[in-house]
Amino acid sequence: MSLLYTYKNIGTCYLGIGQSDMARKYFEDCIKIVKTAPTDVDKESIKRKDQEEIAQLYQNMYMTHISDRQYLDAIDKSEKALEILVDLYGPRAKRIASKYYQIANSNLLLQNKKQAIINIEKAISIHEKPDADKDDTSVEKEGVAPSPISVEAQNFNRIQY
Repeated sequence: MSLLYTYKNIGTCYLGIGQSDMARKYFEDCIKIVKTAPTDVDKESIKRKDQEEIAQLYQNMYMTHISDRQYLDAIDKSEKALEILVDLYGPRAKRIASKYYQIANSNLLLQNKKQAIINIEKAISIHEKPDADKDDTSVEKEGVAPSPISVEAQNFNRIQY
């Protein structure tokens, strides 16, 4: 595990200088490290952090595919990250809307407009009526209601999509 962040940084550097293949290699190595590293099976928080790390690595791989215009592979990596995040936070958590937006953009670049619209509608729907994260108990603990999304933010999101 001590190599994980070094490999991740090397991959990020390769991505930054436009060497996506080398970046992907390091990100793939990171995923293997996280998946094969021994963990304390009783520590749910460690398993959760590992899953978050894998989702972030899939996001990094998405970026390598986008930079190489490999949009089908980019969709695949976004879908893998989305699957993990849905499992961690729930199907309508705000943090997953961006994955639908990424998938929509890749579909647009592939001229797959129907699928792009479906994913954009999912992203907008989540932004308009998100659920709290599955693990978010701060509202109950503090007795504070979540702040509503401002009208300006909602309009910005609609314009963005």
